[in-house]
Amino acid sequence: MRRLQRIYALPLILFLFGCASAPQLTPTPLYSPTVGAQVSLTPNGIRASGSVVPVQKARLSFALSGQIQKLYVKEGDEVKAGQVIAELANKESLQAAVTNAELEVLSAQQALADLHANAALEKAQALAQVAQAYAAVRDTQYQLYYFLTSSGLSELDPIQAVEISQQELQKARQEFDQVRFKPEGDPARRTLKERLDNAESNQQNALRRLELEAQLLTAQANLDLAKDSYNRLKDGADARQVALAEVRLKDAQARLAMAQATLAQASLIVPFAGTITTLEVNVGETVLAGSVVAVLGDLSEFRVETSDLSETDIKDVQIGQQAKVFIEALNQEVRGEVIQIAPQSNTLGGDVVFTVVIALDEKPNGLRWGMTAEVEILTE
Repeated sequence: MRRLQRIYALPLILFLFGCASAPQLTPTPLYSPTVGAQVSLTPNGIRASGSVVPVQKARLSFALSGQIQKLYVKEGDEVKAGQVIAELANKESLQAAVTNAELEVLSAQQALADLHANAALEKAQALAQVAQAYAAVRDTQYQLYYFLTSSGLSELDPIQAVEISQQELQKARQEFDQVRFKPEGDPARRTLKERLDNAESNQQNALRRLELEAQLLTAQANLDLAKDSYNRLKDGADARQVALAEVRLKDAQARLAMAQATLAQASLIVPFAGTITTLEVNVGETVLAGSVVAVLGDLSEFRVETSDLSETDIKDVQIGQQAKVFIEALNQEVRGEVIQIAPQSNTLGGDVVFTVVIALDEKPNGLRWGMTAEVEILTE
C-alpha cells in the first residue's frame, strides 16, 4: 500500500517542482471588443473597433413609388456623377405633363410680351374712345337743351314729369271715355279730345326727356371710363393687366418646375462618381418611395469609422490626433488621423457610443468596404 502511495506521489512532486522552477510569464491580452464592451485605455491612448468605409457612400432610392422599367447598371459597375442608373415606368406621362407645362409658360410669356408690344396702339385707341365719348356727351347735351327749351319741362325732375304726365293722361282718358261716342262736332267731345291729345303729347315729351337724360348719363359714364382707360395706358401697358399676366406667368413657371421635378424623380441619378456595390431591385419590380434601390460608394479612397468608442473616452479624443489602424483581414497596420467626431451619440448594446472618423495615410492593397479594423487613437 505504501509502495502505491509513493508511485502516485512521485509525478505530483515532479509537477510541482517543475512549476516552481519555470520562469513566470505575463500573458498579453488580445484586444477583441464585443458589442457594448467598454473601450480599453492603453498606455498610448484609446482603443476601439471600427470598419472600413468609403469617403463617399450613398443609399440610392426613388422619391416616387412605381415600377422599375429600366436598369442601366449591375453590381460592380463604375458610374459617373449625374449618370442615370434606373427609370420608373410612368416616365412618358410625366414627360407629357412637362411638355404641357412648357406650352403654358410660352403662352403666358407671349401674353405678357403682347401687352408691352401693343401698349402704344392701345393708348391711341383709348384716346380715340375719349374723343368719341366727349362727342357723345356734347351731342346728347345739345339735344336735351333744345328739347327742354321747346317743351318747357326744365323746371321739373324728369321722373316727376313722367309721373305727372301719366296722371294727367289717365284723367284725360277717363273724361274722354264719357263722350267718346258723341258726334265729332259735339263741343264737349271736341274739348275733351283736345285735352286728351295734349296729355298724350305731354307724356311723350316727358318720356323723351327721360330718354335724353339717360343717354346723357350713359355718355358721361362712358367718357369717365374712356378717360380712366387712357390714364392707365398713357405711360405704357396697363399696370393691372401686366400684373395679372405676370401672376399667370409665375404660376405657369411654378407648374413647370413641379412637373420637371416630378419627371426627374422618375430617373435615379447618381450624385457622385463611384461603384454600384449593391443592387436591390430587378426590372418589373415595384418599389416604394424611399426604399433602397442601389448602394453607391467611391472606392478610390477609404476611411475608418469607429463603432464602440464610449462616452467616457470621447472627451480625450480631438480632431488632428494621430491613430494606428490595424486591418485584421489584411494583417496590416496603417497610420491615420482623426478628422471627424460625431456631434451626437449612438446606442450600441445599451451603451452610449460616439463615432470617430479616421483618415488613412495610405490605402493598403486589398482594402475593401466593410473590413473590420482595430483603432488606437494616440492621446499622449
